[in-house]
Amino acid sequence: MYFWRECFTKKVEEYKKWIEQGQFNGKTCIPTEESIKKPEDLYSPELYHYAKCSPNWKESMPAKIVVDNIKDVLCRTIFMLLPFKKKLEFEDCLYYLLNARDPRDEEHGRRRDVIQWILESNNVSEEAVHNYREQETAKWRNGKGRLAHIAELYAIHPDAKQEREIFRGDEHVMQTGMFPYDAKDFERVCSILQIKCLTSDDFITTPINSYNETDVMLRTLKPKLLVLAAIENPEKYQSIYEGYAEIIEQYLFFVCDKIDVGYNDIHNDVE
Repeated sequence: MYFWRECFTKKVEEYKKWIEQGQFNGKTCIPTEESIKKPEDLYSPELYHYAKCSPNWKESMPAKIVVDNIKDVLCRTIFMLLPFKKKLEFEDCLYYLLNARDPRDEEHGRRRDVIQWILESNNVSEEAVHNYREQETAKWRNGKGRLAHIAELYAIHPDAKQEREIFRGDEHVMQTGMFPYDAKDFERVCSILQIKCLTSDDFITTPINSYNETDVMLRTLKPKLLVLAAIENPEKYQSIYEGYAEIIEQYLFFVCDKIDVGYNDIHNDVE
C-alpha cells in the first residue's frame, strides 16, 4: 500500500510508460483488503457499485484505501490504465441483479450494463441461473413499475410491436428497456435468464359476444363493388364485378362487443 500511496504518485509519468509497456501485467502487485493480487484478477475500481453486490467482493477489487489515497486526477487516470477487468464475470452479474438497491434514476442504466456483460460472457452457467431464479430477490420491474419476481413475468419480443404497445403497462409483463435493441440479442438474454419471450403468434385473439353479419355486409358491399367496377372499366364492369364478388364471398363477417387479446394471465379487452 505504501508503494501506491507514496512512490507511484511521485513518478507518475514514468509509471505511465511502464504500465503502457505492460510491465505490471501478470505481476502480483495490487493490494486488496486481505491479500495482494495481479491486476488482471481484479475488477477496475470503476466497477465498485456493481462488484460490491457479490460475496467476498473486497477480494475482487483493489483495496479501497489504496484507490482513495490516489487523489490526483492524473495519477488516478494512469492507475486505471492497469489491466483490471472492465466487466463483471457472469455469476457476479447475477449477484448484482439479486442484491443491487440502486436509485430508480440509476437502476435502468446499470442493469443495461449488466445485461450487456451477460451477453458477452464466455462462462454462462445454467445452474447459476437456476439458483438465481430460486432467490426471493430475483426481481424486475413490471409494466406498472413495481418489482415482481422474474418467474412471474414475461418479456414481449421487439418485433411484436402491437402487443408491446398494448401490454406495456401490464403487471405480468417485464420492463425490457434495458435489454438490447437487436432481436437476436434480446432473444438470447431471455434464453440465458430463462424468461419466456412472447411473440405475436403466442397471443390469442378472442371475440366476445360475436354474431355473424355476413349477409348484411355482403348486401351492403356488393352494390359498392358494382360501382367500383363500372368506374374502373365501364365496358367490362360485369366481369370485374363478378371477380370482386367471388373474392368477398370467401369471407365471413362478424360483429362483437369487444376483442380479448391475451396469453395466459395477460389480457386486454379492445372495444
